[in-house]
Amino acid sequence: MEYRPNFFKHQSTFYLNSNFASKALSYDGKILVTYQSEDFKIQVWDIQT
Repeated sequence: MEYRPNFFKHQSTFYLNSNFASKALSYDGKILVTYQSEDFKIQVWDIQT
C-alpha cells in the first residue's frame, strides 16, 4: 500500500502566469503552500475568502 503524507493529499499543478508553473503542496481553503521548481522556492499564501 502506497503511503502518501496528508500534507500532499491535495497536490495539483496550477499556473501563476505563462512563464512558470507551481506545484500546490497543500491547500485547506485558506492557506495555500506552493513549490516552484525553477528556483526551488516554497511559498505560503494566505487566501482570503
